[in-house]
Formats: sequence, C-alpha cells, structure tokens
Amino acid sequence: MKPIKNRITIKRDKKEEGLIITPGNKDKNQGVIIEVGPDQKLGLKKGDRVLFGPNIGCKIESNGENLLVMNDSDVLAVIG
Repeated sequence: MKPIKNRITIKRDKKEEGLIITPGNKDKNQGVIIEVGPDQKLGLKKGDRVLFGPNIGCKIESNGENLLVMNDSDVLAVIG
C-alpha cells in the first residue's frame, strides 16, 4: 500500500525500546516508516524510526499487519 500526498505509513513497535514512557501513556507511539508518499518534504524515508503523538493518524490492517497512516507533519522526532 502506497500512501498519497505527504502521508507516511508506519509499522508500530510492539514494545518500547530506548525511550522512557510515562505511566499514563500506554500506546506505542513509535514505529518504523515502511512507505512514504510522493509529496513528503521533511526528509523522512523508509526505515526511519519515528516518534509521534497519541491519537494520530488512521489505523489500518494490511496483509495481516496493523499499520498507521499519518501526515508527515505528525512526526515529532526521528529516533537514532
């Protein structure tokens, strides 16, 4: 599945690694970019591990995987 415009597709991490998550934040708000849209201009690329806020994007299932599609501007940081 290829996102359109400035959207990116993220595969969420199954567990948190390398970040301290506050007790009230139970969601896994980091993952790896697996696809980028043609109009993405922030320099994000496939394979980047990113951090994003809660309740962002659209949750979808594709080929048995739970994915998240969001605007590139919803990314808070590239991790490592």
